[in-house]
Amino acid sequence: TGMTETNAPRPGPWDPRPEDGAPTPAVPEPARAAEPPLDTSALAALFDGDEEFLRQLLQEFLASNLASRERLLKGLEAQAWEEVRQAAHKLAGSSRTVGAAALAAAGDAVEVAVIEGRTEGIETLVARASAELDHVAAFIEGM
Repeated sequence: TGMTETNAPRPGPWDPRPEDGAPTPAVPEPARAAEPPLDTSALAALFDGDEEFLRQLLQEFLASNLASRERLLKGLEAQAWEEVRQAAHKLAGSSRTVGAAALAAAGDAVEVAVIEGRTEGIETLVARASAELDHVAAFIEGM
């Protein structure tokens, strides 16, 4: 027999979907080592290939987002959801600006989860954003 609305499994603590079963936004896995986590081509073109300025800009991006991660983690620990949402929003927006698509998507997923009230299991989304930031940081430091 098929599942009906009355006997369909309900989301559990391991399932970040809301009670209505709406899908969770897709969060990409952290980028593989062979794939650069940043597409710097647009920034390089914007600044006429000034690599020194690009490195400075990315160092500032990194410092700002390491601070955003701290804010995100502290907000999560305190269950201060508006703080979590704001930190995730900042992380996602700045990541899009520098071409860090996977990091932006991870930040977006955290922000959307908070907006939709799906905070149970959000630790997994925050951990993915944090891991992706580490990947981006390693890439920037290696430039």
